[in-house]
Amino acid sequence: MLAGLAVALWSIGEERRLGRLVASLVRARTGLSITVGAASATGDGLVLHDVRLGAAPGLPVDGQAQRVEVSGGWLPLVTPRAGPVSIRAVAARLTAAVGEGPTPATSEVLDALRAILGPWLAWPGGLAFRMEGAEVRFGGRPWIVDMSADKDAARLNLVAAFAPLDEGGGVAAGTTGHRMVIEAVGRAAADAGLDVSRFAMQAGPDVHLQGTAALRWSGGGPGLSAEAEGRVAGSRLAGRAAWTDDGFVIDSALSGVDLTDLGARLGVVVPARLQARQVRVRWE
Repeated sequence: MLAGLAVALWSIGEERRLGRLVASLVRARTGLSITVGAASATGDGLVLHDVRLGAAPGLPVDGQAQRVEVSGGWLPLVTPRAGPVSIRAVAARLTAAVGEGPTPATSEVLDALRAILGPWLAWPGGLAFRMEGAEVRFGGRPWIVDMSADKDAARLNLVAAFAPLDEGGGVAAGTTGHRMVIEAVGRAAADAGLDVSRFAMQAGPDVHLQGTAALRWSGGGPGLSAEAEGRVAGSRLAGRAAWTDDGFVIDSALSGVDLTDLGARLGVVVPARLQARQVRVRWE
């Protein structure tokens, strides 16, 4: 019995030492403040337990995962170009410490995006990441997020689905069929950011958009810009948007607009059935 206890204690000690080694490798490669409670080797990789990401100056994001499964072997952690790595986070929570108001400062949002996307985009080898049912809090609002992302030296593929959570931690009532799904294909930009050559977004049954986008978090003109077309509440939409330190600008045109239906959605009573061939919208 004592021998078995000694073996168990030795095993726990080895797993903790392995966890510290893995954390140091990840910190050296990404600059992220990562700790790993324990790690165990599997046939083709590692299982990490109690993984925590700490916020740091310029990186306003912290989080934790009960378990992280890593496949692809040890060598890519030491030499990323040695082969692809696949990561799956289980029971993950992530908090981005940006402004609590309805329109947080652009710099806060860009810092959060840089913290989340930057190290992953900068990874020189192939990398795949998965998380299901993660709780993500952004700007004080909680969301349940499923995400699948893959990248190599030439291309990034991303699929993410978001649904708002209520105070009890469940999907907010009445929003089950209104989650937002984004699919994107892009590549890392040379001036610290992301060029999206194609994206598609669906938000509930009424919003279907596709287009291109660019994200910059440093260099000249940091911010987010996008051009899109599609359908919103049955109307055809074409437009562009930009979000920088100078503010948020949307310039778009809606065609075939049912003004009566639009008024009902906005809580405005339109006394007669009205339609418009085109409505031009500019919001700053």
